[in-house]
Amino acid sequence: MSEAIISRRRKVNINYQYETIYNDIYNYIDRIVYDPPLSEFVPMSMNYTVPMNLAGNQITVALYGAKGADNETSSGQGGEVVVQDIIVEPGESIPVYVSSEGTDGANGGPTSFGNYAVANGGLSADNLVVSENVDSTNMTNNSAGYAVVWYATEDSTKEVTEQ
Repeated sequence: MSEAIISRRRKVNINYQYETIYNDIYNYIDRIVYDPPLSEFVPMSMNYTVPMNLAGNQITVALYGAKGADNETSSGQGGEVVVQDIIVEPGESIPVYVSSEGTDGANGGPTSFGNYAVANGGLSADNLVVSENVDSTNMTNNSAGYAVVWYATEDSTKEVTEQ
């Protein structure tokens, strides 16, 4: 191969797809390559404002409910993890409630994204002992609650060419 051609890229989604030859030389490939969407970490309760330059009207949220309290002999249940696509309007203000881990025998609190989605907190170790048939599906967050929001902006969806 006499010259290197960098593949065409379009910014939209996740996963880079280059066919690498040697170190910094890229073989031309005839497929779209995606850049990651933008994301925001929400570690505490607040009003989240949807970006004005949102591409389309959809965001994706991942909500993490808080873990239940441990006791002297066992661990509390992890909080629920929920991932959901949400239809929103640019500039919309959405209340986000983020809870802390359970203490002194208390269950973990939920994390919510307005009226759109909720991730429940985990049961405390004390409540796990007395509960029967505890469903642990999606109960995997072993910390305080939080939320992550992913979205694409109008700027991130424009096609770029590198040479």
